[in-house]
Amino acid sequence: MKRTIYYPILLLLFLLLIGMGYLSWFTPVTTVLLVRHAERLNSSDTTSLSEAGVERAHTLAHVVGSSNIDHIFVTQYGRTKQTAAPIAAALGIAPIVMQSGDIEGLVDSIHAHQGGVILVVGHSDTLPVIMSELGVPSVSPIGGNTFDNLFVVSLRRFGVRMTHLKFGNPT
Repeated sequence: MKRTIYYPILLLLFLLLIGMGYLSWFTPVTTVLLVRHAERLNSSDTTSLSEAGVERAHTLAHVVGSSNIDHIFVTQYGRTKQTAAPIAAALGIAPIVMQSGDIEGLVDSIHAHQGGVILVVGHSDTLPVIMSELGVPSVSPIGGNTFDNLFVVSLRRFGVRMTHLKFGNPT
């Protein structure tokens, strides 16, 4: 009699295990590439990229060019658009302009593109907040003169993973 009670419980546990495996195996991973805009001419909010910044933007295009990027998000500032321009032109993708303060809207847009590869070109003060909102634990601040960070955030059903890389000339 006791054996017959265990069989349905074992069957239920087996089915639960199979279901969890299916969800974790077949759930698409969303990959978010986050970079700060490249070097700028001066500290003005409306400034353009410097010569070094233009070079870094082309280096970024070379580094992430084969990443199968689906969407590119930039802010309203020209330097983020200029940083994304080489990769956007190479891939034929029109960048989506988001207001730099609309982090909630950006994060919602990222989640809406589940399973894709997304490039976000932001600012030293917004990138840590974006990563935190995406679920990355313990995000470090980005220095005011640091332009060579490339953060790769993988959004999975059961967790978030972040890899911190460098690209171009060290800053």
